[in-house]
Amino acid sequence: MPRRRDVGRSAGRWALCARAMLIAVIGAGLAAAVPAAAEEQPTYRLFLLDDTPLVSYSEITHVGGRAVFTVPLGSASDPAALRVVSLPERLVDWERTNRYSDAVRLRRYATTRGDDDYKALTEFLARAMSDMAFSTDPAEKLRIGGDARRKLAEWPAAHFGFRELEVRELTAILEEAISDVQASAG
Repeated sequence: MPRRRDVGRSAGRWALCARAMLIAVIGAGLAAAVPAAAEEQPTYRLFLLDDTPLVSYSEITHVGGRAVFTVPLGSASDPAALRVVSLPERLVDWERTNRYSDAVRLRRYATTRGDDDYKALTEFLARAMSDMAFSTDPAEKLRIGGDARRKLAEWPAAHFGFRELEVRELTAILEEAISDVQASAG
């Protein structure tokens, strides 16, 4: 007959495994939910302080007190129709321009690599949760959980804020598992 302590460990292990499976299912389901968009060149906007928006076919660069960017003159598919332009930086609404650029980067990332990277993150987390479940050493479980927590904390900033809400939800699941390990370890 199993000792009472072994039954508790087994139940805790299954709870961690169930969480790991939930993470894997969430990752696979959400990655499949967003269709990949067709490849297209992102366009940026540079906003002047007088609210005039200017289209740019490149990132805006700061050079010697000037904002340097590429504007279309005619068809954007014709490279000869693009011109490099510069303006004094003091004319630019940088807060609005940077917000817009961040949104363009996020959209581009989401349509190219975002889903694959998110899937890899959820697979990593499912493995970490599984490793926590099958480890017999509470210190090792906490080390694994701490490593996974750090990766989750750093992930949104390193990936343009992609799926930040989902990453917070995954973090909450991991935090619950870490708390369970801490409670069972005394």
